[in-house]
Amino acid sequence: MADKKARTKKAEVKKAAAPKETKKAEVKKVEAPEKKTGGFQGVGIIASIVEIIKAGPVTLAQIKEQLAERFPDRSPESMGGTVVAQCGGKQRPLRIERERKVTLKIDGEGADRKFSL
Repeated sequence: MADKKARTKKAEVKKAAAPKETKKAEVKKVEAPEKKTGGFQGVGIIASIVEIIKAGPVTLAQIKEQLAERFPDRSPESMGGTVVAQCGGKQRPLRIERERKVTLKIDGEGADRKFSL
């Protein structure tokens, strides 16, 4: 029985002891790395797509050709992927219409579709 009282007393002493101070980790501020722009400053691919469409009715293939002329340093395959992502769907509004707040006029079907503003 004395053993039981001794254990209870030790538990009470532990509860009553002041909590140990914990050290807070220092937070080091790290500067965000500068964004790389690839050295290109000016009109981007999507803005160029809108400019090309404003010029007159064009097909997806014509848009890809004109982008390849405007941006010779970029991969034609990746620019083609961007054109398809922006203008290639059937569901309206197209992505470029939603993001650039324009309404395209589309004539034709399939690969022969012509886009104009």
